[in-house]
Amino acid sequence: MSDFADKELSRREFLKKTALLGAVGVVGSSLVAPLGVFADDATNTASMRFQPSWIPDIQVGGIYAAIYEGYYAKQKLSIRMLPGGPGILAGSVVDSGGAEFGEMASSVDLVKAVSQGTRLKTFATAFQRSPAGLAYIKQYPDGKKGADYSAGPAALKGKRVGITGGSNLPWRVMCATAGLDPDKDFQIVSTGFDLSPLLDGTVQAIWCFLTNQPGMVRGKGYEIGTIDSYEWGYKVPGNFYITKPAALEERFDLVKRFLAATKQGWEFTNGPQGASICEKVTKVLAPNYGTKLDQQLAQLKDQIPFMQSALTNKKGLLSVNLQDWESAIKIMADIGELEKIPKVEDLATTAVFDSL
Repeated sequence: MSDFADKELSRREFLKKTALLGAVGVVGSSLVAPLGVFADDATNTASMRFQPSWIPDIQVGGIYAAIYEGYYAKQKLSIRMLPGGPGILAGSVVDSGGAEFGEMASSVDLVKAVSQGTRLKTFATAFQRSPAGLAYIKQYPDGKKGADYSAGPAALKGKRVGITGGSNLPWRVMCATAGLDPDKDFQIVSTGFDLSPLLDGTVQAIWCFLTNQPGMVRGKGYEIGTIDSYEWGYKVPGNFYITKPAALEERFDLVKRFLAATKQGWEFTNGPQGASICEKVTKVLAPNYGTKLDQQLAQLKDQIPFMQSALTNKKGLLSVNLQDWESAIKIMADIGELEKIPKVEDLATTAVFDSL
């Protein structure tokens, strides 16, 4: 096993530590009542829970910043960050009443859930495009030249490509855009979330989250190239925030206040003082996850471009691109995954953002 793999947190250890945190939460400590009975009469502050889609690291840095910099407090909100990780589905947590707000990382999962009758709606988009894609080595730590697959899937034809869980949906969409067969035109190797198969030469390119995993190996001296799934046809939003439609109907002002403070938090995190949020996040997570500051700083740098788009340049961070949600619906409809094809307004709204 490579040095990189040795230092990766094992799934069993991760699950054990996630379970430990599940009893206490990550940020905040007060218990929260269900939607509709959440105001502290003494301070008129609404106490709410936020369920992240993964370990609550700098991926949700804007939430942390809004907590630490007092943006939620100014909006008379108290936000408790719940633990996340494998097996914790934010959509299910919010749908069941376990949290008032949540973050989902898969737009097609929301499309399918809504098509099956789940009552959830997104009102803000953190990552304007999916961070899923391929990574490859352009140069090794010793200066040895790697490969150049920047031309996209066609450049990988005939190569060994590591795909998480086999031929997944984004990969199939990318290949269709390039006019290639996702299985026959490549040597597909089923891989997990560990990039060791790329580093030891088992595969020439590997599926990963471009917002964090490439940064882990760049720190070891590798120059990494990437192939962005969004640029190759998988035009769907990345991580986004959800709540129940009832909250939007009955507590619109509260959702607006949450979004206003969260937007401020992300503007702070993505600005010159963002390193201070990385430091605070690392202190919170390090005892249980072994989180390193340099990794959080690298992740922040890598994820900022995914939070930006022509739309955010015009309207600001967390804008909702309804065209990309239409694309997500079409992708799922085209492969026959939907029992009932939802309308975009069934699962996404710009009303909260437009009210800011």
